[in-house]
Amino acid sequence: MSMLNGVRIAIHNKPNRVKYTMNNFIMSVGISYLPLHEEAKKIASEIGKIDVFIGEKLCQTYVAIEYSEPPMTEVTSFYCYQ
Repeated sequence: MSMLNGVRIAIHNKPNRVKYTMNNFIMSVGISYLPLHEEAKKIASEIGKIDVFIGEKLCQTYVAIEYSEPPMTEVTSFYCYQ
């Protein structure tokens, strides 16, 4: 659980690629590890929507709380506006 709390505290102050990875980590824990499912949902709702810029493109990550409900068959990490 300490890694989840670390993400909650630091995600908004990290470089774009790190924010992207941290957001995916929260979704992965919420989807795949039942003992921490509720904690991951709580943290996902606290951090809210994360926007990531790769170069000059806005790449939106999914809002983790919307994708932390099992069962999940497929998660697409992010998409870029062309």
